[in-house]
Amino acid sequence: MPVPAPRRCLSMMALLMLSIGGAALAAPAQRWIKADTGLLPNPDAQALPTTALLRGSEVAFRWRMPDSDYCLIESTGLFGYVRCETLDPKPLASAPAAAVTINANTRWVNTANLLLRSKARADATVLGRLGFNAPVQLLSDDSSGDYCEVLSERFGHGYVACRYLANSPEDENALLSRFQGNGQPNPRFDPVRAFWIRPSWERLEVHAQALADRHREAPVGERWPRDEDLEQMKAELAKGLFAPAPPALPDWAEMKVLIAAGRQSQTPETTTESEAPTEFDRLRREILMSNWPSWLGLWGETFDDLHGSGKGPIYGLVEALDFPAAVPSWLRSEQEVAPPDTAQALSGRFGIIHRWLTKPRPAPAADENYATPGLYDMLSRTQVLVRPVQRVRLYRDGHLDSEATHARSSETLWRDTEEPMCNGWELGFRFGASDAEIWAYFGDAEFSEQARSSAPRRPGSLYEFIVPTALPHDRALVSLRQYPM
Repeated sequence: MPVPAPRRCLSMMALLMLSIGGAALAAPAQRWIKADTGLLPNPDAQALPTTALLRGSEVAFRWRMPDSDYCLIESTGLFGYVRCETLDPKPLASAPAAAVTINANTRWVNTANLLLRSKARADATVLGRLGFNAPVQLLSDDSSGDYCEVLSERFGHGYVACRYLANSPEDENALLSRFQGNGQPNPRFDPVRAFWIRPSWERLEVHAQALADRHREAPVGERWPRDEDLEQMKAELAKGLFAPAPPALPDWAEMKVLIAAGRQSQTPETTTESEAPTEFDRLRREILMSNWPSWLGLWGETFDDLHGSGKGPIYGLVEALDFPAAVPSWLRSEQEVAPPDTAQALSGRFGIIHRWLTKPRPAPAADENYATPGLYDMLSRTQVLVRPVQRVRLYRDGHLDSEATHARSSETLWRDTEEPMCNGWELGFRFGASDAEIWAYFGDAEFSEQARSSAPRRPGSLYEFIVPTALPHDRALVSLRQYPM
């Protein structure tokens, strides 16, 4: 496994994050719609369609949104978004009988995992489960009964409970927003419903915070009132769930191409009219480049100059670093490797179930004035994988050692009061040690801190990474290269 090892910590981090990824830019081309869908004004499943796109419709493919399942297309002069999976590079025949056409009889499922049954009875055979916001065609217009006859694109003809059908897609974000844009309370705020649509710790916390605001002060010596919805959420997360897969990492070579294109566009005297980028190309490039700070893990004022002179620090970093070309490796794709991270992040990367556990919050004492750590009735949270992954440490001489880990981590929920300054901070770097000249800048008094910083790091180690299973060998090929910075 070739692993270049830049001497500087920043270069090493960029290498670890960007050694394998690939986010390609597609040129405009013809595509055909695989199944009836809606043209969305923005890449959001909850957005209301501006128009219907029927199966077989020809559209112009523009580009795929970075870190997204949505593609920008043009149809009869209108720009909008569809899921990329609905596009086909070849012309299609007319729509099949089970296709769902968006019209006045279209309804949307407003719950998660709605059961589609073979007959209008609670004990009828289950044909499938319909996801939140899935469109169906209403075949029977009698909504007074318990069941409605519908046509599902995925499962065909069947019956569902009428009360879970809506006339338009649901805006999931509205369920999680306590206030409207004008500052008034949001009447649609319903974090409990949002949680059961898509369970997650983040949605549990929205509900818990609403409870904390409602019961701001617990009686002295008593616990906070029990909330059954919150208890059910805790139990659901304790059973375990899969986290969403992380977005694909960008391709380093493609980033260099974007920089070169940007520099060329800034020298009009050397650019012919046919070579000049269109407004669409310029906008596409700027959108991609705006994501670079988060991709590289670089934030702050130093890295804000992305679109000015084109000579910002990030541009210079990308242009300066040239990584060796990929060769046969133990790792076939970026889905098989991750930096050390939380159980939730590793769950999404490797497709492993992770669990959330909570510790009860003690009742406040009389002299604490309610300023105690915790969120409502929870003192802390713990996340853990249900099966172990391998934490691998790479050394300068090429040898590897690994150990199994469930990535268990706990966090005190500092919500109702301010946490201690730098609480939980540990000296040191995750992927390597800093250079001596950095410490010299701060003077002799800080060299003792340098020793403490380096202590947890094993001699000769470069950085650590996570893989889902043990590697087949304990040796790797390491290439050393220094970059001036």
